[in-house]
Amino acid sequence: MNRVPGLRRPDIGFTSTVRAGRMRWRDDPETGVSFSGSPGYRSRSDSERVNLPDRVRADRTYEDVRVDYRLEAALDEDQPD
Repeated sequence: MNRVPGLRRPDIGFTSTVRAGRMRWRDDPETGVSFSGSPGYRSRSDSERVNLPDRVRADRTYEDVRVDYRLEAALDEDQPD
């Protein structure tokens, strides 16, 4: 997965993996990611999907699904401790 641009080492990182033999939605899902907090932070989230499109559709069955998700955050280097 991609890292925070220009960041050699994040101050915090979180990775998760979700697997499913079969997934199906009754309605088209509405999703989003947002970050909040103090100014002076840089962050990035990224995901990689297997057998699951970026936009899933209602009433379709997806099989052998895997999603890898990563979140990284770092302080700006010129911010005081």
